[in-house]
Amino acid sequence: MCIHPLKRVRRNKSEKDSKISINKSDKYKIHTKRIMRSVALLLVSLVLVSFILGHVKEVEAQKDIFLGGCGKDGNKTCIDDFVKKGAMKPKSCECDDFGDEHLCRCTM
Repeated sequence: MCIHPLKRVRRNKSEKDSKISINKSDKYKIHTKRIMRSVALLLVSLVLVSFILGHVKEVEAQKDIFLGGCGKDGNKTCIDDFVKKGAMKPKSCECDDFGDEHLCRCTM
């Protein structure tokens, strides 16, 4: 009679006297299956997390100092300065005046 070691078994009165024994190799197999299942779940979750983090784009920010003031529209002034410099056209910028220069903080 084959009995799974983790399941409860209803026994007749005559079976109460006999003991069900699990040998070491069965315990090892059960333990190994649990470890393998845990390792597999861990690997799957790590792969999923790496895919998610790989597809999330980080916001790139660039800072630079240019000559002249911000003017009426600092955002446009900074975008034009970055394009003149040869960089990619930023999505938006913030401009701060510092005397004869202005600081541009732009997101690409």
